[in-house]
Amino acid sequence: MMVLGVGAVILLMLVRLSDNRGPVLVHPDVFEFPIDVETVGYSVINGYTILVGDDGVIRVYASDTRELVDTLDLNE
Repeated sequence: MMVLGVGAVILLMLVRLSDNRGPVLVHPDVFEFPIDVETVGYSVINGYTILVGDDGVIRVYASDTRELVDTLDLNE
């Protein structure tokens, strides 16, 4: 019985370690950003990349097409 338990643990470890999903790597420099604005922070959430600029504007881009989807001005 113990052999089956050890075999099950090894099988689960092999399945989990062979998982090819990795982190989504997105660099903020690949998105169109105003020239005089620096990136303060960014995040990737559910296929969208959120960039925060030092001008107080949050820009939401589609990660796959790199199109600007929405903006939120924190200065208003």
